[in-house]
Amino acid sequence: MNTYLVSFETLPPSLQIQEDILINAIKMFGPWARPNSKVWLIKTYLTREQVIESLRASAGPNDKILVMSVNNDWIAVNLPNDVVNWMKSGL
Repeated sequence: MNTYLVSFETLPPSLQIQEDILINAIKMFGPWARPNSKVWLIKTYLTREQVIESLRASAGPNDKILVMSVNNDWIAVNLPNDVVNWMKSGL
């Protein structure tokens, strides 16, 4: 299973509904954690190309999306315990 960091920014003409659609699309990939309001971690069998193409289909024309592979080499401070535990469970 692959782990990816996903971040996005909705820009005009997108509205709040577009952000909600992107969030729901991210949650559909499988197990996820949200370290902060604009960053998601997801686990999926899809490639990063498949992830970004799926999200692009849910995004507005000017929305920015970043998908990066994540490995088990990380460090964090002041993240919620549930997110840290999710990350410790195996990236």
